[in-house]
Amino acid sequence: MDDLAVFVRNVQCSNCGGQTALPDTILEQTIQRQSVWTEAGRQVNFACPGCNTLTRSLVFPGALLALPKGLYRDPDDLGFYLVSLPCENKDCESPAIVLAAVKYDKEPGIVLVEVARHWRNRSAQCPKEHLLKEPLEMGNWLRLPK
Repeated sequence: MDDLAVFVRNVQCSNCGGQTALPDTILEQTIQRQSVWTEAGRQVNFACPGCNTLTRSLVFPGALLALPKGLYRDPDDLGFYLVSLPCENKDCESPAIVLAAVKYDKEPGIVLVEVARHWRNRSAQCPKEHLLKEPLEMGNWLRLPK
C-alpha cells in the first residue's frame, strides 16, 4: 500500500490545552504575516475550534506523517482563514491577525461571521502587544487555499 506524506504542525490552545493539527503550508502563511518568538517557542494568534477562544498559542515543531492513502481524506468542510481584528489602543494601526480553522456548509464568509460571534479573547494581541478591542470587531478576512 502506498503512503501519502503530509507535513503537519500542532497548535496548542493556551486556554483549553487542546491541540489542532494543521498543514504546514497554512501555518507558514500565518507565521510570515504575524507571529512572536517566546521562551516556549513560536506563537501565533489562534482561534481554537474547541473552546472558541482567541489566544497566543504555541506552534510545535513539524512532523512528516506517512498516512496510508485509504486513511487520508481532505477535510472539504474545513476552511482556514486569516482574520484581522483591531486592538484596544485607538492610536494603534497594527491589527492582530488570527488564524481560524472553521467548519462550514454554506458560503465561507457567512459562516466565518457566524462563528466569530462566539469568540472570546484571552491573550491574542496585536504586534505592539495590545489586547484586542472588546467587544471583538472582525475586520478583513482571507480564506487560505488548502
